[in-house]
Formats: sequence, C-alpha cells, structure tokens
Amino acid sequence: MSGEPSEPLVVAEAVCVASGAVVGIGFSLGGETGEAYRSMLFCMAVPKDYIARLYGIPPDKLNWQMRGISSAFTSDRGPAGHRKFAERLEQRFPIKTIAPSYDGKAKAPVETTHPKSTKLEGAPSYVLSDLNVMGMIKREVFRAAAKNHSKDISGRLSEQAIHDFYNARLVATPHNYWQYLSARMRTHARQISLEEAVRSFWTPVKLAVDRDGVKFRHRHYSSRAMLESPLMKMVGLTKGLKVQAYVLSLVARVIWVDVSGSLMELEATSRARVDGEDVLVPISQLAETEKLLRQIQSKTRESAQAAISRAESDFQDVTGVRWDAGQRKKGSPPRPKGSAAHEAKVVKGSTSGGRAA
Repeated sequence: MSGEPSEPLVVAEAVCVASGAVVGIGFSLGGETGEAYRSMLFCMAVPKDYIARLYGIPPDKLNWQMRGISSAFTSDRGPAGHRKFAERLEQRFPIKTIAPSYDGKAKAPVETTHPKSTKLEGAPSYVLSDLNVMGMIKREVFRAAAKNHSKDISGRLSEQAIHDFYNARLVATPHNYWQYLSARMRTHARQISLEEAVRSFWTPVKLAVDRDGVKFRHRHYSSRAMLESPLMKMVGLTKGLKVQAYVLSLVARVIWVDVSGSLMELEATSRARVDGEDVLVPISQLAETEKLLRQIQSKTRESAQAAISRAESDFQDVTGVRWDAGQRKKGSPPRPKGSAAHEAKVVKGSTSGGRAA
C-alpha cells in the first residue's frame, strides 16, 4: 500500500447468544455494508480451515471450530445494515430482529462483545497502522478465534454445566461451552454445504471467458476441471462468452463459477438453553456450586491470557508484523486521496469490469 490513510476496514462479527462464541466474521471497506454481513454469514456457514485458506492463514494456526447458521438469524444493526440486505437474507433465513442503530442495548449480548477503546485527552489523534488491508483482516480473524478461547463465560453456565466443567477440568470459554452443548445436541446451528453457502452469500457477477480462463478485473482464474469443461470448448465459437460467477468482498484469491448447473472453484493464475430442573436445587448445593464456579473462573482467567498471547504470537509469525504495530499521528484521519483512494477502490472492486448479475 502507499502508506497514506485509506478507508477504514469494517468488521462484522456473529456471536452465539447461548455460548458467547464468535461464529463468523466478515469484512468490507468504507461503511458497514451488506458485503461485510454476507462474508460474515459465509464464514459462519463453512469450515474455518476454508476461511483460513481464503485469507492466507495456515489452517493449523486457527483453532476455530464453530460452524453453522441459526434458522432465526439476529442482526445487531438496523439502518446501517440497510433493508435491501435484510430482505435478501430473509429469502433464505428469517430475520428475527433488527436492532435500531441508536439503541445498543437492544442487542446487549452482541454489543458487549464490540471492541472497546480508551478516549485520550487533548487534541484528536489517530493510529495509522503498519498493516495493509489483508494484514488487518488476518489480525481480526486471529482476534475472533482468540475470543473463543479467552472470554470468560462462566456466568452462562447452568448448574449442571458448572459441575460438569469442574469434574472435566474445563475452563469456561466459548470454545468449551460450544463443544459441551453440541455434544448434548443443544444447538440450533444449521449446516449447509460449501456450494450452497457460496450461492447464498457471495456476490453474483457475469464474467468474460477466454482461452486463459475466467477474467475478473485484471486477473485470470482457472482450474484443471475448468479447462476440461464444456465451457472452454465454447471459447472461440461464442462471441463475448460470459459465465455466471460468484465473488466475495476483499477476497481475490478464488472465485466460483457456475458451469452447467454445478459450481467450480477457480484460483487466480499468474499469467443452549437452560432446563427448568436446573433452578430446583437446595441452598447448600448453591454454596458448593459457587465455590466450584470461582475455581473455574480462576482457571479461565489464566487460560484466557495464554490464548491472547498465543494469538498475538501466531499473528506475528504469519505476517511478520507486531499485533499493535503503527504510529500515532496528530489530528483526525484525512479522507483517502490519490493512490490511497485508488487502492481502496481496487480492493473493493470499484474498478472491476464485471457487472452485478
């Protein structure tokens, strides 16, 4: 990148109300748009090793097991998420509630997970990160995964879960609670295939096809299966040949195309709910349970710090840049201009030759 301020990276997170787990994360540049929500929903729906691959993270560095979409999806934004996006989602998943942007308390379980910042006294300033867009995306993916191993959710545990966690010597993190609830079939997570997730949440576009493959922006995308498909036999025989394709915001490594009704992945080429019985316990058991809970909380705090340190170390191993790298500068961030503005347009696809389907 040019080293000049660009448009801010918007991060959308999906949080499980029962376990407190971060189930998905999505990104966009400039504003909290439908693109960030769509990529977040896609992240929820697919295995996280695929997400790691999309963003250039070694899968063994990403300990993130959560997968699935609730049949009653809840958004933590209203007007900012815009109604057109909500209506489009509603065709596949009913929107349970949409919180107004002015009322953060309407989605307290989600709002409390948003990153907090410290207000500094004196003249306004901002941090110009040493990371480029992909570096920041990788950091936020690591951060989301780390939350599942560092957040203390002991307050969410049922009476039985407290005893089970204590006996199994488990710390009270979203990761462990998700596993605990899933093993007992207490989950509303809906599983869909990778192909269905692509059709649902990636942006459909029509792209040109030539002898080198499918062209998106300045790149060509292809695969062995694509080169052997009937579509490539039509190159040269059909003028202006185009194919239905699917692209994901801020992901340039792969695209998907629909060939004869089947999806193909192409790579860029060079050239819990609590039971009623849980509240029916004697006072003596409450005291014992509280003692066990405090021990779980103590272990969880120790485990949380280790998880955060591990995430920061893994991020630096992958990117070669420190987690909090950047310089504080005086004033407010200026609007992107020159090469920075152009770079933001390229990353968002504004200069793409493809048109929305």
